[in-house]
Amino acid sequence: PSTAGQPGQNSIEEQVRKEAEQIEAGKRENPRLFFFARWAGEKHDDLSTVENRVAAIAEATGPIGEWGKGQFERIAEDYDREGCDRAYWERVNLNRWRKSGSQAFDMVKIAQLIGEPEIETGSFVTLGFDGARFRDATGFVITDIMTGTQQTVALWEKPLDSGDDWEIDELDVHATLHWIMDNYEVWQGYFDPPHWTETVATWGARWPDQIVEWWTNRPRPMSSAVRAYQEAIDSGLVTYADNRYRDDLVRHLRNSGLKELRQMDDAGVTLAALQKMEGRPEDRIDLAMAAVLSWQCCIDARRVGASPRPKVGMPVRLY
Repeated sequence: PSTAGQPGQNSIEEQVRKEAEQIEAGKRENPRLFFFARWAGEKHDDLSTVENRVAAIAEATGPIGEWGKGQFERIAEDYDREGCDRAYWERVNLNRWRKSGSQAFDMVKIAQLIGEPEIETGSFVTLGFDGARFRDATGFVITDIMTGTQQTVALWEKPLDSGDDWEIDELDVHATLHWIMDNYEVWQGYFDPPHWTETVATWGARWPDQIVEWWTNRPRPMSSAVRAYQEAIDSGLVTYADNRYRDDLVRHLRNSGLKELRQMDDAGVTLAALQKMEGRPEDRIDLAMAAVLSWQCCIDARRVGASPRPKVGMPVRLY
């Protein structure tokens, strides 16, 4: 019956909820645990109107309904008040587990941008890579430079029931990158080196003109890249291929929140980086980071007027 708590504080309620989710996913058994809770589901992610918020509040409240006429509408209107902490509002009124700070990306808009054909082999693309070898997840995301379509090429995720000795098969990651390089015309790829430092260095030696170490722990470049990706989503400049990893990419984007860095850029805008929206280790955001890097690389390619490299053995037009 309790209101959703603050994620990451390891409260009793958070532990019980995590156990219930693992049971539902078939990861563990506990026939003595009965868990029941109400919250506004994903169909209520669009909170842009009072009507939508009233419907979300009604679902989270359940059949008991309003204690008085207009209660839900009054709560819904609070969402638009200046200074409203919308993450807190969702937590206490929709019973959603939300870390303080807004969601990084507009998931309603993203849902409208899904459905493009898969990027054809041989296309001129940019690449994004992020992840950890021993925890969380690792993935590759490509962006078609001409169309702005993105798709995940590969994803490795640590199973919830695995131990601390779990590790991604590095040979599999090597093979995947070689496959990408063989099957697409890659202008450049932005690779976040931590957790894969030596591996990325090896790739850089193999493809010195295409592998770029792009450290995501730099506040200003990272904040600028996140903002550019938000603008691409809002304007529809980026779209998403409907391939086998579509739902995984959407899940990672949904898990992404913003972490204010207490620094400002030259325009006085507060810098922000990505963080896990719910604050839970099992909520992965690595594909979202790879998508941001791939998009930033696409922007840079367009800025310099990048074009595919001439094929070896093919005639080159000099005029």
